Amino acid sequence: MDKLAPGAARLAYIGQDVARAAPGEQLSVFVERANTAGKLLRKGFFTPEVIEQELWGVAEAHNLSGQPGSEAEEYIADVINKAIAIDDDDEPRATNGRDDWQGPTEIPESADADRAPIKNTTTPPSDQPPLTLITPCQWKGVDLEEMRWLATHRIPADDVTILSSDGAGGKRNLLVAGLVGAAMCSACWCGSLDRWP
Repeated sequence: MDKLAPGAARLAYIGQDVARAAPGEQLSVFVERANTAGKLLRKGFFTPEVIEQELWGVAEAHNLSGQPGSEAEEYIADVINKAIAIDDDDEPRATNGRDDWQGPTEIPESADADRAPIKNTTTPPSDQPPLTLITPCQWKGVDLEEMRWLATHRIPADDVTILSSDGAGGKRNLLVAGLVGAAMCSACWCGSLDRWP
């Protein structure tokens, strides 16, 4: 049994997609997947050999290449050669760093004058009061609201709470008892369940 080249298993989707396509659409699906594989090659994910081997395997498995020397085989060979070509005229070649980049040599003096001033085109909704900013300095001397508790000094009301313990420590049973007590407006949960008005 032939050993798959590194990465060839990642291209198995090509054969699967061609197999799922309707008989009249298999060739167009093959061409699309070959183009995608070529893009992956140019990004460095695969080697040309791996892609060529996989594409020829798919073409032969689905009878897309036809008889040796036929127009169908020449067409498939052209599609595969375009996919494995290192340079593609349709796509710009990726730059390899700072040496390839050339920034502007000078900034025109009128650069700021060319910009249009930014205008605020949004209006606040009329039914909402304007935003009032409050700083911590303004809190000095202000009484805090009385703390509301679900379980006195254990679980605050209307707030997020964490109950943690080792596994099988009884967290679930404790919470079920507390929720049942809260639903029944009972003060019987570890002796500390508050009654709400």
